[in-house]
Amino acid sequence: MSKPNVIRHDPTPRAAPSKPSPEVELAWKDGEVRAGNGLISRRWKLVDGLPVPMSLTAHGREWLKPDGMPGTTFPGCTLQLPLSLHWTTDCGPADPVEAPSHRATLTVLGQDGCGYRWHLQIFADCPAITCRMERVGGCPAGWAAHKSEHSVGNATGIEQDTVERKETADQDLMERLPLALMHAQLTVIDLADSTDGHDNLAAERVWRLGSRESVRAATCLATIEDPLSGASLTLLKHAPLPGARPVKSPFDVVGENRLVRLLGHGADSEGQGYAWSLIASVGGRWDRTAAIHRLQERFRPHQAGRDGLLLSNTWGDRNRDTRINEPFVLAEIHAGAALGVDVCQVDDGWQKGVTANSAQPKPGVWDAFWAADPEFWTPHPQRFPHGLAGVVNAAKAKGIAMGLWFAPDSSHHFANWEKDADVLINLYRCHGVRFIKVDGIKSATKAGELNLQRLFSRVRMETTSFSMVSPATLETRHIAKVWPRSS
Repeated sequence: MSKPNVIRHDPTPRAAPSKPSPEVELAWKDGEVRAGNGLISRRWKLVDGLPVPMSLTAHGREWLKPDGMPGTTFPGCTLQLPLSLHWTTDCGPADPVEAPSHRATLTVLGQDGCGYRWHLQIFADCPAITCRMERVGGCPAGWAAHKSEHSVGNATGIEQDTVERKETADQDLMERLPLALMHAQLTVIDLADSTDGHDNLAAERVWRLGSRESVRAATCLATIEDPLSGASLTLLKHAPLPGARPVKSPFDVVGENRLVRLLGHGADSEGQGYAWSLIASVGGRWDRTAAIHRLQERFRPHQAGRDGLLLSNTWGDRNRDTRINEPFVLAEIHAGAALGVDVCQVDDGWQKGVTANSAQPKPGVWDAFWAADPEFWTPHPQRFPHGLAGVVNAAKAKGIAMGLWFAPDSSHHFANWEKDADVLINLYRCHGVRFIKVDGIKSATKAGELNLQRLFSRVRMETTSFSMVSPATLETRHIAKVWPRSS
């Protein structure tokens, strides 16, 4: 085992809105990374610069049987000895919409300056630990995303002794859990987007893990359960659904006997991996669901006046943009007030630019909005001759907030994200618009995905109560938090 030649702790004090909770541990100590809060606790030992899981306890139960293998490996990251380590900590909200949390970053660099940063996050009152990896020092020449190979042997019907499977060396490993549990149940939750084409948005598949069968699935959500006690661990990958990711992996979860692995950082040459959370629970299905919700509520705590509201939308009458104008929206506001609506949202058609969804004879676009019309996102001069002030003031008089439809410009990897951010911030500051329906997103590359995150992050940072919503929560949940991280 090689030891790093430099270990540095960041002595710089960091301002934080809240002080660290005394029950939270997030520390580099005696060559180990330790993270815990009284509900869940984890320890990793650094071996040759890679974290090896040593313990995972939750509600008094040890889940792991350590085997000395690395728990996380990052694609395209080769460490050249000797190593240097840098440990930093911070606390407070990591994002304007988040609850206060405790965070740490371990930077591991080789002699050539290449390595990785390992980010950890924990909330004081939530049984979950979130991690994310990013590459430091660039991507090696010729590197390509790791592709797993899998073949299924032919059944012969002849009884044979169990053969120990030789584990493939994973180069894109997020989490590796050698379980102490003898008989684990693995549940994979399949989620669907594109609600225009799907009626069933969630389904479950269940396996009992054994020595003869390898379970492999592409998913963002899976659980490991002790079927006798109902205790479970949930693996949540903060990423778009498998079919929508710019960087694809053939499998996200692999279960073999007493070993479960989470794969696919989704880093590509950009070096930014997706975050993932490990969530512990004890009381079966309902407690597991409550624990997931508990984490979600820390990433986006409920805020009165922003969340849980009744919203109307003009697209629902199926006339597309043919009726969108000031008199129609004023009538919608009046009807909404009688129904107790909190938000009146005007869909596609409020803006000067014409989209491909328009019912107008003029052909429109569904991308490259800025190239089509530099004034695409200004109020339509004929439909709203007084701008947005008339409808916003009318809504305010009825106690209703105004919302608008918006589609970020996906062209050239969201190269116009700063212009899009300017539009949204201007709508918030100058026009009193408080809700945005985000639509028409086409993120096909990692560079585009990161620019999309930058767009949403800037809007969140420069507004205080702006809410970006979508037609279906499941459909764009990864956008609502913006992975809910950066991820």
